[in-house]
Amino acid sequence: MLIVRRSDANSINVGQSLERENTLDGCEALTISCFGNPGSTALIVSYFNSSGSDVGATFGSTSISTTLRCNDNSRWTITGNFSSASTEVEEIECIST
Repeated sequence: MLIVRRSDANSINVGQSLERENTLDGCEALTISCFGNPGSTALIVSYFNSSGSDVGATFGSTSISTTLRCNDNSRWTITGNFSSASTEVEEIECIST
């Protein structure tokens, strides 16, 4: 399960699309998209683990798209500059300022 956090006055809706990838294990990929409000100067998607700790963020100006993939434990993960291995993600928040 992925929870979209709305804890800030600047939090905005996050678009989601679920697509099955062609993998041997039938794992799915979840593409999340965040679009800034008109006139916004910064866009931030923050990622949180199951204990609520911030595990990283992606920055943009008008839109951000990120793909989460499931792991062997059926948890959503993100890769890239977050860690050397896949980082489990339980919550996300999109903020436009």
